[in-house]
Amino acid sequence: MPDIPRVPLRWIAIGVFVLSSSLNYLDRQLLAALAPTLRGEFQLTNEQYGLVISSFSLVYAVVAPAAGWFIDRVGLNLGAAIAVALWSLAGSATAWTRSFSGLLACRTMLGAAEAAGIPAAGKANATYLEPRELALGTAFNQVGITLGSVAAPLLVTFMQPRYGWRSTFALCGALGFLWIPLWLFTSKRVPSQSRAGSASKFGGGPLLRSHRELRSGQPDLGDHVRGQVRPARGLRDRLRRRRLVQAVRAAAVGAEEREQPAHVRAGVHLVDQLDIVGVEIELLGERSLDDIQRHGVILRLREPMAVGI
Repeated sequence: MPDIPRVPLRWIAIGVFVLSSSLNYLDRQLLAALAPTLRGEFQLTNEQYGLVISSFSLVYAVVAPAAGWFIDRVGLNLGAAIAVALWSLAGSATAWTRSFSGLLACRTMLGAAEAAGIPAAGKANATYLEPRELALGTAFNQVGITLGSVAAPLLVTFMQPRYGWRSTFALCGALGFLWIPLWLFTSKRVPSQSRAGSASKFGGGPLLRSHRELRSGQPDLGDHVRGQVRPARGLRDRLRRRRLVQAVRAAAVGAEEREQPAHVRAGVHLVDQLDIVGVEIELLGERSLDDIQRHGVILRLREPMAVGI
């Protein structure tokens, strides 16, 4: 029986994010799909309907740079969760509005929240995909946008005659709220490229190169690690870091005494923990990469960099 090809985990993460892009455009296209019904329901003039449309577009354009900054500032997981929660709330609230002013407020809030959708998708591509895959990831996101736009009139055609127009907004809002735990679950189980790549560059171990190798122009894992260190927050976080630092120190010292590869003793997973522990590990001696991969290395800890250790 032939083996079934396995989908790399990073593409599962991108697939979940493509779903958020579909929901993003599904929510925004519902108004156009329900335009005749809503104009009759709220007795909207052409000017009022145009104001509802333009308020969404203008707020979307103005907020977009701030939304991108916000995603970079708070991180992909928290930023995307907040954005999806806000636009799902705005979509759900549309189902309960009874006036033109309420409809205008809901669409304005929707425009502000959905402005974070495209920036978040771009950050997800950069987080989980390799540089050579970024165009393909963007293409899949574009497919998600198209699917959401196409799904809006189909959903309205099915839902409105049976359950009324308000049910479409309520359903799409609920789908957004369901997406949030799905994404948080996925992101915890799919490693980012920064973490997965840092281990694979040097044979799967938490290794830094010697000064001779740094001068050769090859990528510096140390710079990558230093860029991820963040201050300790709270007593619990500081104690956790202290325990991790002590564990790494004991493993490194033990490996030196037994003359065994420290990257085996300390554990490959330490690369994933470096941004939490806040330590640097340096290579002792002037060894070539081939020698490192063949015999292992002896590691020692440098001064902890994170606040609170």
